[in-house]
Amino acid sequence: MLDDTQREDDGSVDIHGHGFLDRVRWEWLKKELADGDAAGQLMIIAAHAPIGVEADKSEMGWWPDPQNAVTLPDLIAELQTIRI
Repeated sequence: MLDDTQREDDGSVDIHGHGFLDRVRWEWLKKELADGDAAGQLMIIAAHAPIGVEADKSEMGWWPDPQNAVTLPDLIAELQTIRI
């Protein structure tokens, strides 16, 4: 399960339901994906904020903020590199 919501302590005055990964969660996800891929494991990623479903810049979509460690296109590209 991936908590991909914007952190409440990031200083933003906007709602915090956006898709968002800080550096720690982004690095954790990449490692988990790489480890699972290397082990030939089936991986299912369940995320709180839908990934790539909401319209660009919608209130519930991926947040294009400089504090976000990954852009939506880069996140989707990383998810698509899995070779199971």
